[in-house]
Amino acid sequence: MRAKFLKYLRDCPNSTRTCYNPYQSEAPVEGIYASIRGGSLCCPGDRVSGPAPSLKPPPVRSTLSWIVETVNRYPQSADTKAAVEGIRQSATWLAGRLNDDRTPAAYGRNMAQDLDLLQDALHGSPDRQAQTLRDVLEDIRLKHADCKLFGMGRLVKLEVRTVKDGRDVGGWQVFYRWLPARAVGEVRPQPFLSLSSPTSVELPPGAYSVQAKKAVEGKEVASAELPVPVGGKKTVTLEIPVL
Repeated sequence: MRAKFLKYLRDCPNSTRTCYNPYQSEAPVEGIYASIRGGSLCCPGDRVSGPAPSLKPPPVRSTLSWIVETVNRYPQSADTKAAVEGIRQSATWLAGRLNDDRTPAAYGRNMAQDLDLLQDALHGSPDRQAQTLRDVLEDIRLKHADCKLFGMGRLVKLEVRTVKDGRDVGGWQVFYRWLPARAVGEVRPQPFLSLSSPTSVELPPGAYSVQAKKAVEGKEVASAELPVPVGGKKTVTLEIPVL
């Protein structure tokens, strides 16, 4: 079931439930996805209310062991062999280094999302299996490389500036997407909590994209959507050219 993908978050049909940012459990915010519904992630526009629910993930080392077990069940083919081996190596290495008590909960939830993608695709078509394996491999390699450099599972500050003609311009809403989720449908962009420029968010290492939007004379103007690998630096910085 596609809804497995975010099993640690609550369903949120419009006007009846609350949405929470899966990467920032300390404070609920508006417009953050909570589940997959109808092939897309929902649900921008839902309002938040009340205290945030418990979003404690399973121990990250257990999740990594399940990732290894899951990829070992994939059929071996020319399209999957290298990705299966890469995921197995990175997950095994991380399981031997990460500390369950010191790893941020958001990191653990994100790793569990990688696991859910792999488990769901295991029953899909060969093309979907191959694509999911490639996406998860890119994501988990970034986590692997970041942990090698910093010695722990951590959240990474992603700082974005919106620029025009070499100068910062403010008032743009910046959004990010976690790219591996594309395997299960449309991924709704998630907003940074303040307007540019600059603006920042803390995320688990992984594969993301960012885009800036702004209303100009009653019309929405959007920048190009730029891929950004998050990790490997204390702070990852990116400039987005805007109109």
